[in-house]
This record gives sequence, C-alpha cells and structure tokens, in this order.
Amino acid sequence: PDDVVVFDGGEYGQWVRLALRDLPNPMMTTAKIGGIGSGIPMAIGVQRELPAARVIAIVGDGSAGYHLSEMETAARLGLPIVVVVGNDARWGAEWHLQRDRYGAGREIATELADARYDIAAAGFGAAGYDIHYLGDLQSALARALRTELPVLINVHIRPERSPVTIQH
Repeated sequence: PDDVVVFDGGEYGQWVRLALRDLPNPMMTTAKIGGIGSGIPMAIGVQRELPAARVIAIVGDGSAGYHLSEMETAARLGLPIVVVVGNDARWGAEWHLQRDRYGAGREIATELADARYDIAAAGFGAAGYDIHYLGDLQSALARALRTELPVLINVHIRPERSPVTIQH
C-alpha cells in the first residue's frame, strides 16, 4: 500500500487509468486526458520524496520519448524507479483519430519506430527488459522490484483504442 503508481496522459494513459481504477495504492497522474511525457520525471520526484516506496511509472512509447534520458538521473541518484513502457510504435490517440476521420491507411506522422527503450535505458545506467508476451510481464516486474537500479520494461503491445479516449 505504500507503493505508488505514476502515469501520464495519451492513449496508453487512458488504458492505465481504466485498468487500475480500483487499485488501493496511491496513484499520481496528469489530468484526465492530460499531457504526455511527464511520467518518468514524476516517478523520479515521487521516489525522492518517498524513498521507502516502490514507484512504478506506466507510460506509452510516445511519452517515454520525451524524457527517456531522465533514466540517467534516476541511475545517478540511486532511485530504483520501475518504468513500464507500452510500445505500440505509434502516437496512439492521433493514429486512431486520423484513422476515424480519414480512413485506414491515411494516417500521417503518427507512427514511431519499434524502438528498444530498454536498451536506451541500459545505456543510461538502468536495467532494461524487453517483453513480447503478457505472460513474461509478471516475472519482469518481480525482477525489477528486487533490484536497487532503476529499471525500464519495454512491453510490445497491440495498437488498440482506449475506450475512454475522447472522440473528435
């Protein structure tokens, strides 16, 4: 119960909000469909303020790209945050909105590389795991929570629309 879950906005953040709505742990997030990119810095701030807690940040791949280099800050300061990146290789909300408005195959500037965020995090002094199957996530989280290093878990996901994303 002393552990904290942090997440930010965007398509992936809406999935997190929906999935964890009944979680008894404290949560920190941006506003309902709030800005993206703040998850990793928020996790660092929470971990500094609550050093005995385990802090897990859950962010999308677009969000991770904003402040991925802050994994170096977490490593340098000895902050054992765990960052779970949902990697669908796209700006999810924008991709779905464009697909709805203009039709399949007409999405523009919404796809991202299928990046290895775990390798980048390791380059900053953190541990990194790459997950392709849901069944591997639990063991990766267990390993992450046993280490004193910051950890980034790159989870490859399908590009599904969140049921709570605002429709335009």
